[in-house]
Amino acid sequence: MASKFAVPSGDDKLVSWLEAKRDSGRARMPDLSMKLNLAYLLGHQWITWDRNRQRFERIHVSPNDPNAPIRITVNKIAPTVEHFIARLTKVAPIPECRPVSDEDDDIDAAKVGSRILDHEMTRLDWHAMLIGLYFWVTPLGWSFIHVGWAPNEGEAVGRDDDGDVHQGEITLEAVPAFQLAVDPNAMCMEEAKWCVRTVSMTQEAVWERWGVEVEGAHPTRSIVDDVYALADGTNDRASKRKVDQVDVHQFWMLPCRAKPEGMVVTWSGQEILEKPKAFPYKHEHLPFVEFDLLPGLGTREGRTWVTDLLPLQADYNDARSREAHLRRVLTPKIIAPVGSMDPQRISSRVELWSYNPTGNEPRFEVPPNGWMQQYEQGMERTSSEIAERAGQNDRSTAPSGASLSAASVQAIQEQDDTKLAISVKLMARAVSELGWQMLELVRQFWTEERLVRTWSQEGELQVAHFSGADLEHQLDVHLSTESALPKSKAARRELLDLMWDKRIITDPRLYVRTLDVPGVDFISEQLSVDTKQAQRENQELAVGNHVEVNSFDNHMVHIKEHNDFRKSADYEKMPKTLRAVIDGHVDVHNEFVMGQLRQPTPTGTPHMPGAGMGPLAPGTPTQDKFMSPEGGLPPAPGVPSAPPGAEPAPPGA
Repeated sequence: MASKFAVPSGDDKLVSWLEAKRDSGRARMPDLSMKLNLAYLLGHQWITWDRNRQRFERIHVSPNDPNAPIRITVNKIAPTVEHFIARLTKVAPIPECRPVSDEDDDIDAAKVGSRILDHEMTRLDWHAMLIGLYFWVTPLGWSFIHVGWAPNEGEAVGRDDDGDVHQGEITLEAVPAFQLAVDPNAMCMEEAKWCVRTVSMTQEAVWERWGVEVEGAHPTRSIVDDVYALADGTNDRASKRKVDQVDVHQFWMLPCRAKPEGMVVTWSGQEILEKPKAFPYKHEHLPFVEFDLLPGLGTREGRTWVTDLLPLQADYNDARSREAHLRRVLTPKIIAPVGSMDPQRISSRVELWSYNPTGNEPRFEVPPNGWMQQYEQGMERTSSEIAERAGQNDRSTAPSGASLSAASVQAIQEQDDTKLAISVKLMARAVSELGWQMLELVRQFWTEERLVRTWSQEGELQVAHFSGADLEHQLDVHLSTESALPKSKAARRELLDLMWDKRIITDPRLYVRTLDVPGVDFISEQLSVDTKQAQRENQELAVGNHVEVNSFDNHMVHIKEHNDFRKSADYEKMPKTLRAVIDGHVDVHNEFVMGQLRQPTPTGTPHMPGAGMGPLAPGTPTQDKFMSPEGGLPPAPGVPSAPPGAEPAPPGA
């Protein structure tokens, strides 16, 4: 006898079973709260709830009413949310792989995984997608990214009876919280056994995609449609425009007792649009990664501080509107009998009040001036409370003209970042899960080698070919929470200057690269010329090719790059014959350096650790940064010092 919890077989029973699942997985946050948060974010803040229509309506004001109340909206929530998202996503967090052991195969797989993630995140424009996602996460408290595999996307690799055959691509799509109903027994997405995604589509779009005309589905409007309808002066017209839409649901179930092979099925109304099929992904995780703004209390869903701002925003708008009303009342008035003055000949800055001359002359009462000040103080207090609740009350910038040390700038930055720490840690956990699922899809679907493009720290394009077989070993995908926190460039520059003065950093290439400010790319490119040349030589030497040492080479840079390579695991795994070739190549560079140290340098000729840089004016900041205190080239690691009795370079060289 089949259990009542098992998946039924008939379409009618299946639809009823799916609808029951969807109802049980609805979000704890009611649709009413979601609509209200989104409406306030978009500036629709003078609204009321229509119980008959079950939706928000704008407060109706007759345009012909001369005494209509003033309703001013000063949207404090939108800039607060935008500033928060800008701080949180200032640096796009890119996950990276860590080896699960010190075995060479695990280390190599981690390197490949990191390069693939870097390539895919760049292809998918990850930074822009993250910003767009958090415009859902922040007002709602949580939302999702759908990590999927699209077999009909990517480069065409052949043809069959149905047309072109594509290699397929990984896809990422932001999913608002109200679109996904999740297994209510799960305290996190990793524990969920099933979920249902619901989107609103026109009946024509449904027919175009699945070839089915939906029967038995009620016309519907999504939460987004309801919110944007508030911008329309007539909600009835907006409602008619959306009447053609129906809800389309897609059910995802992991392999479990109810369905051992898992299930994915799509339906709308009473129609099955896409027949049930087995769960398609081997990693056996639901392909929806949850991003939370704040942790939920006793629930899987995250929380948001935007809900707490709504009464403050309403109070601010009320005070601002009352202040505007007082200004209108306090404009100069002319009180005159009817017919005694021509209104067309009176300036618009003066208001004419006419009265019937029979009886007593009307009195004009002026409110005391203290009301204006009271409203101003109330609005200032409300603005401060909004900023405090959103975690934006502190200032991470110094006053104009103030000069702070690197330690002071870092302390202010750390205090400001503390308010982001909770959201940053939750984002880091979600990004790690996102990267893991992406690599699992690569492992499953990249059956052939694919081109992977990444850029080195020196900005050099690195091209390689990888397949899913290169990720056969277990991977640990990680995102450091420190890498996701915004960084102060002022603090970084102060710290770099201090480390350079203390001789902690002696490599000018590292200094320029870490500085990360616009306008110095030409310096970085010039300093990287020799580095790139030496790295190309490493690739040639690694395969046993002979590489000549040129007299114009920057020998100290070459020695450093070759020595870094000789410390790598790849070098240690090479045969002794190949290692001897590389060792001999470095010995030739050392001989050139020794010869240069024995030759005196002409006085007054500054040197830079890069070919073609040319002399610099003495005392310039660039010269101070890129020259050793003695005036010559900074010492390179691994280069022997001049032998006893050798002529040292004269000061100022």
